[in-house]
Formats: sequence, C-alpha cells, structure tokens
Amino acid sequence: MLPAAREITPVINFLGLYGGELQAAMSNLGASLQAVAPANTTSDATGAAVGTAHYLRAVVPINNESVFGQSVREPTNRHNTYCSRGEQNNLATDLLSSDCNNVNNPSQIPLLSGSGTCPARSSRRSTGPATPRQTRRATTRI
Repeated sequence: MLPAAREITPVINFLGLYGGELQAAMSNLGASLQAVAPANTTSDATGAAVGTAHYLRAVVPINNESVFGQSVREPTNRHNTYCSRGEQNNLATDLLSSDCNNVNNPSQIPLLSGSGTCPARSSRRSTGPATPRQTRRATTRI
C-alpha cells in the first residue's frame, strides 16, 4: 500500500462513522447555495444567467453566547469537543457536555436562549465512543 494511502485510510474510516452527519451537512450546504435572485449583472461569470445572482441562504444565530470577548463561559454553554454519532438528534433538547463546571457561572449577558440543565457525557449513555481510536495498519515492505 502506498504511504499516503496508509495515512488517509484511518481518516476515511473515521468519517464513515459519521455518515448521517456528513450527509446532512452536504445536503444543507447545497441547499443554502442554490438560491437565485434578480440582480444587476451584465455577464455570466458565476454560472447564473445574466440579470440573476446566487446568494447564500443562512440564519445566523444571535444569542447570549454570540458576543465576542467574554471572560468566563456562560452558564448555558455546552462545550464538547468530540460529539458522538447521532449527537445532533439531541439539539432540540440538551446537548451532552464534557463537563458542567460552568453552570453556576454568573451570566455576563441577560439570557436570551438555552436551558439551565446540563447533562454531562458521563451521566447519559452514548451511541458509541465519542472518538473511536483510529490506527493505521502495520507497514509491510516488499
């Protein structure tokens, strides 16, 4: 096996674990870039017909965690670097957090969103390891 293939195989295997999440992300990306509206264009530079232009359809969340420069984590912040498979299904309720140390922090901004509960990762069963160990195969020289 080529050295580059040995290095990329664990990455491809890892991405395969998150097939549903990748499919949703790619579908949303395509849908968000598909919109076309009338515009004052005179050439066919972007693939849209003359007189039209593509635009990005996106909703930017604005809440108490959107402010830059906060000195402490907001009590509603749910930090988790490595989400397990299917974690996006908990988005409507509460996301799992790696710890709940910030729940008692004073809020620097009045609460606009979020809940006060903080389910820690260790307190709920996961659908699998958060980050499965990926190793490359042993090399064989010919």
